[in-house]
Amino acid sequence: MPSFVLSQFDSEPALEYEDFDECVDEFFSQAEKQRNKEKVEAKGNSIFNKVTRIQEDQQKRIDGLKKEQDMSEFKAQLLQKYSFEAQAIIDILSVMLNSGISWRDIKRMIKEERKSGNPLANLIHTVDLEKQNAALLLDAVDEDEDHILQVEDRYIDNFDPVVKVDIDL
Repeated sequence: MPSFVLSQFDSEPALEYEDFDECVDEFFSQAEKQRNKEKVEAKGNSIFNKVTRIQEDQQKRIDGLKKEQDMSEFKAQLLQKYSFEAQAIIDILSVMLNSGISWRDIKRMIKEERKSGNPLANLIHTVDLEKQNAALLLDAVDEDEDHILQVEDRYIDNFDPVVKVDIDL
């Protein structure tokens, strides 16, 4: 079958086929190959995106755990700084619990002691007698010479100057 090449396509290579059916078969087989190639690429991109999302999620989890670890270390340092006060609070509350004083009376006594300016009562934020723990508000930036806490800057930058620390009774 004679073929004609337009002058604008003279410089490009041209394929010649014996008949129209052979040309159509070649066209559709190339189109099928292209679709399969695009599917493989799309699947590869999808897998790459999933892996990237998983890596980002894992990094967020690692960062969260590092922050939690930093906070725990910071709270441990604060408890060391206030170890005598924390132990005194634990002892006082334990004696009160063991002596049979009601929870309501213990909470009332703590409020009264706060009003009278008791420094130990001022450290107590909350008392959860059902869980046998208390939350203390500890000052991380105390100017008093007896309680100077040497804390790395990375802790101070991330946390408030007053930190709530839970202790078990």
